[in-house]
Amino acid sequence: MHRGLDVWHRSWVYKVQ
Repeated sequence: MHRGLDVWHRSWVYKVQ
């Protein structure tokens, strides 16, 4: 799995929350 994707997903979730 791409680590960058995980970071991007986390950033998106953080923004949404």
